[in-house]
Amino acid sequence: MKRVYLASPYSSEFDEPHSRRWDHKQRWIAVCKAVAALMRKYPDILFYSPIAHSHGIAVHGGIAGDYKAWQPQNHGMLDIFHELWILKLPGWDASKGIADEEAYNPTGVLRRVEDKTYEVETVYE
Repeated sequence: MKRVYLASPYSSEFDEPHSRRWDHKQRWIAVCKAVAALMRKYPDILFYSPIAHSHGIAVHGGIAGDYKAWQPQNHGMLDIFHELWILKLPGWDASKGIADEEAYNPTGVLRRVEDKTYEVETVYE
């Protein structure tokens, strides 16, 4: 079974002056909905989202939400996945965490997923 790591922005600090700012809970909900939609659309792919799967740990375990706190975990998970996909939520293109995951990406595959339509675009493979 193909394993896909689904990156998405968690922080609401981005440079688009007229964009709606989202908090962590709103982003977590949006990512959970996206993962569910992608699971239905691609039933033969195993999806992992560091936001969907780790938000509760951050909130209830008192771990910071910045990418540096999660970097070792994220890199370790990327090491065992076949592809990196990026969910294009508001601020995705200014996210330090996504930039780090994309720069580290050991999979050799990068795809981007449109928010709400979940259409997948191949960037490279």
